Amino acid sequence: MRELRHDFRTCYHVAYDDVPVAEAIDLIRSLPDGSLYVAATEPERAWSELKQRTADVVDAIWLLVWANSMDHEKMPEPQRVTRPKDVAARQRQRERQRRAREVLENTEWVEV
Repeated sequence: MRELRHDFRTCYHVAYDDVPVAEAIDLIRSLPDGSLYVAATEPERAWSELKQRTADVVDAIWLLVWANSMDHEKMPEPQRVTRPKDVAARQRQRERQRRAREVLENTEWVEV
């Protein structure tokens, strides 16, 4: 609730309590990436569009510096800036691996 109150003030310049329920639902659904509520409910959307583009620029600069360096063939390609969607994807992958391990460990195997 705290996130919604904040987002309504910063994004829509209205108080959450002053908005009718039907309109509040529409406004919640259209909150932009990077808003507190969206970041809390969908971690992969925690960054605003500006922050995403800034990370793209940083990645491009590091790639250009690497490509134009004298020893770039000897050096590994620079790592990208880690984005929230990368973190969320890694967490989903770890959860899938954990579930698969759990199934394998808890399955009674019959020798064939």
